[in-house]
This record gives sequence, C-alpha cells and structure tokens, in this order.
Amino acid sequence: MPVSIPEGSVDTFGFVHVPVWWWLPDADWQPLTGSASDAGITVTVTATPLRSVWDPGDGKPEAVCAGPGIEWRPSLDIENGTYCSHTYTRSSDEQPGLSYTAEVTVEWEFSWTINGVAQGPFGLASPSAEFPYAVGEIQAIES
Repeated sequence: MPVSIPEGSVDTFGFVHVPVWWWLPDADWQPLTGSASDAGITVTVTATPLRSVWDPGDGKPEAVCAGPGIEWRPSLDIENGTYCSHTYTRSSDEQPGLSYTAEVTVEWEFSWTINGVAQGPFGLASPSAEFPYAVGEIQAIES
C-alpha cells in the first residue's frame, strides 16, 4: 500500500491566494483484498482507504479529506468545486529548493473474514509520500 503521487494529481507550480486542488485517482481509491486458505479455512483481509490527509508544508493546518479528492476540470467552480484543497498565502521562494515539502497520507482500515464471516476491523495503516510544491506570487499594478 505505498502512496505514490500520480502524474496530474498535483500541479508542479501554484500561486499565492489561488486554491490548490489535491486528489488521488479514483482507480487507486479501491479496497485491496487478499486471501489465504488451509485445511478448509479461508481468511480474507481487506484494506479500505478511509481518508487522505494533505500537509501543505507551509505550516498551515492539514487538509483532511473524506476521500481521494475531486480531479479538477475546467467546468468546476475553482472556489467551491472540491472538498480537498489548500490556499497558500506566501510564495515558496525562501524555501529550500524554492518549494514547500508537501505530504499526502492515506489512512487505510483493515478488516477480515473467516470463511466469509466478518470478524471486524483489526488495524490501521497510514503510508505517506512527500512531494515538492513550488508556489509563486503574481504582482499586478492597477492604474
């Protein structure tokens, strides 16, 4: 269950005061199941993703998202079209590598069955991945 940042789910550059949408592909947001059998007993373990947690790396609170996020499309409202976003208030030009070190964590819950009979949840796992996110600032002059 490693977490990887898929191409296109995180832009490589953002701007101050413009919301950043974060998401993971829906195809990666599916339960994972494995089974083993011996002597007429089959044990099945299922790992189910519960939420994604995005640390923007700028010292502001994490974005705790009840799912993978919503992939941005031009037809969606930039301000209100997602439940998983962050708005940077400072550029990353003073950060090492000129980028914030952001991180996504996916929380998984494990449950199991014996011969198809549910035994309930038995643990959590929270793998994470870091990624650089550069944030620029646009200056405008109005006359």
